Amino acid sequence: MLRKFTQFIAIGLMWGTSAMAAMAADLPARADPPAPVAPAASAGWQFSVTPYMWAAGVSGDVGHGDRTLAHLDYDFSKIINTLNFTAMGMAEARYGRFSLSSDLVYLRITDHVAMSRIGLARSRVGVGMLQWTPLAGYAIFDDGRSRLELVAGARVWSVKTLIGAELVRFGDREAQRTKTWVDAVGGVRGQAFLTDSLFLSGWALAGGGGSDYMWDVMGGVGYRFNPMFSASLGYRAQQVKFRQSGFLFDVAVHGPIASVQVAF
Repeated sequence: MLRKFTQFIAIGLMWGTSAMAAMAADLPARADPPAPVAPAASAGWQFSVTPYMWAAGVSGDVGHGDRTLAHLDYDFSKIINTLNFTAMGMAEARYGRFSLSSDLVYLRITDHVAMSRIGLARSRVGVGMLQWTPLAGYAIFDDGRSRLELVAGARVWSVKTLIGAELVRFGDREAQRTKTWVDAVGGVRGQAFLTDSLFLSGWALAGGGGSDYMWDVMGGVGYRFNPMFSASLGYRAQQVKFRQSGFLFDVAVHGPIASVQVAF
């Protein structure tokens, strides 16, 4: 009986040892201390193109010398009837906190307006305005959802005005002049997401140099459909006053703005 009991104990020990060895084989090896996590790689350059429509009204004064001064006062419903051509769009490149952007606006209108001088019946006024604004920016705040940038650069203006006067005593006269100048520009620009898709955006710029002064502000709300496409609605207003050698361009442009952005 003692012999059988000894055999039973030996068999039990052999089985237990085998089971423990099998369990040990199934256990993962002791983990080494975790390696330091490397910082996330930079996303590199990011680009976007934003064509937009600016339903702008125009108000202000244009003139050549002291004897031909015309006042413009159009809302968009009237502008659309006098508009000859327009093109507007923005492009931007980002690398981390740095950005480069370009905004281009061109419009040309022609209309008949009342003259402000005695002896003049009315005038045919045409205005062609090209403005190009290259800016460099640096984000002073960027948490992935909100971004606030300081921007600086220039605004290049090329303005062509045509004033054809109907004089009471001397018949029709027409004068056409073109001026080009550059203003230094600075300000802020930002974007903040309220949800994963809904965001606010805007800018405030001011400057001068070639002109007496200029300013440009915009605010809007947008919706991002996916990482590539988004759309926004807002309101933009700007003003510039330029007077030199008898050429006057003191005009404000303002109205709703709608845009579509393609990012890549």
